[in-house]
Amino acid sequence: MTVTAADGQRSAEAYLQAVAPTLLSSPRVEVSRTATTVTVRIRADVLSVIPGGGFQVEESGAAPVERFA
Repeated sequence: MTVTAADGQRSAEAYLQAVAPTLLSSPRVEVSRTATTVTVRIRADVLSVIPGGGFQVEESGAAPVERFA
């Protein structure tokens, strides 16, 4: 079974919706994959508790692609 970058993107979007449905607005997930590495970048606007203030977060991570023989 081959998992694509699009599969990873859908999984990340579903996870964000499940764990923070009201804390993050407009989450943007980008997934890129090579034969050996997968990289995920997430950007979102965060619920603000300060009137007039808005915050954005951005996080990324990379890891080797697992292969099972």
